[in-house]
Amino acid sequence: MGQSAAEGHWGPRIETDPYFTSSPFEPTLPPVTSLEEIDVTDPELYLRGDPHATWRIMRQKAPVYWHKNAVAKGYKDQNFWCVTTYEGASQVLGDAATFSNAVGPFVDMTAVEAGIGDNIFTAEGEYHRVWRKAILHATSGRSLQRSAAAVEACIRWTAEECTDGDILDAAKMAHVITPRLIAAFFCLEGDEAAVIDQYYYWDSAKPGRKEFIYNSFENILAARRSNPKHDIYTTFTEDEDRGLLTHEQAVKYAVAMVGASFAGLKSAVHNPLLTLVHHPDQFAVLREHPEYIENGLAVEEILRWAGHSMHLARMSVKDTEILGQKIKAGEVVVSFNTSANRDETVFEDPYTLDVSRKRRRIFTFSTGPHQCLGQMPTRRTVQALLRYLVKHFKSLEKVGPLERLRTPSVLGSTISTLKIRVTRDSVSSSA
Repeated sequence: MGQSAAEGHWGPRIETDPYFTSSPFEPTLPPVTSLEEIDVTDPELYLRGDPHATWRIMRQKAPVYWHKNAVAKGYKDQNFWCVTTYEGASQVLGDAATFSNAVGPFVDMTAVEAGIGDNIFTAEGEYHRVWRKAILHATSGRSLQRSAAAVEACIRWTAEECTDGDILDAAKMAHVITPRLIAAFFCLEGDEAAVIDQYYYWDSAKPGRKEFIYNSFENILAARRSNPKHDIYTTFTEDEDRGLLTHEQAVKYAVAMVGASFAGLKSAVHNPLLTLVHHPDQFAVLREHPEYIENGLAVEEILRWAGHSMHLARMSVKDTEILGQKIKAGEVVVSFNTSANRDETVFEDPYTLDVSRKRRRIFTFSTGPHQCLGQMPTRRTVQALLRYLVKHFKSLEKVGPLERLRTPSVLGSTISTLKIRVTRDSVSSSA
């Protein structure tokens, strides 16, 4: 088993018995202790507060909770239902016929409309099936195997680039590696890989970004039409030729797939690093038992512990019930996946990180027909990162404060500052 939360020194004591950690958060605000205090739309909860304390109260006292105390606009100016248990998340995310994805999946946390638009997040029916087929084709085990060496190399030289002496700038590494990983996974090289860099780094306030990106991906699709490859862009051109997609949709989807990968792959780097900093005992276990990395147990446990997507919103298309609570047609239901991953009725000792934990389904990537199609690249990234860390370092220790960015939705709670003191493994360093 992993280190008991009571033995750790991270996070606050929010109860005397039991004592549990709020990792990967590092709260400085007192925890919520009653339903009356709850506001899951308050960005401060995720920046300086203790969301795990909030979710735990909701699971125990109101597993289907009507949320009407909103600092921000909530969900498009509406009140909404919160579902926080494993069973509730299974129902809401698994029943696409009752709970529609078309309204947009994220609750606005800063009173700024995100503008999801026409893409995989809101697609339904035939267009969604076309999306899934294309993306599953590009992210299959066989496709990812072709990029495995490139991903491993990308992690190695980016980590070296972001390490100054014995200090690894983990936030910088997560930031700069993201477009490189996308290029590696999607088999883009040369000028095509440069497009990903420009997409990623372009100042959103600078004019011309949208036109440049659209034209660039239109050129990539044209290149695949004349020279097909085993990749997502070739699949989009084939679907266009069969009339399953319009030309505009093919280009839009090519752009959106890359954009949707940014947050997930960034979190696939900084979340495992922060998790292992908080749990030095489990890093030691991984060094002694690398088989937990290879068989995927450690990967799944770290993704259970610190996934990038904290919630997903759905709209009920008909009158229904969730765990005995009546839900009216047209009402929005928000599933808190991170809470479901800590459900005490499903996961033994859920507030303990255990890299040897037996595999159970987790909600980090949702479930059902709208589960995240980037889950395989994310899992491969976490696995490759863990391999690198246990091979090259003996220990990891956080230096200075952890800082997070305020985001319009609780999609990633992106880390902006995280520096780690690394102790190198003399054997691997000399190899």
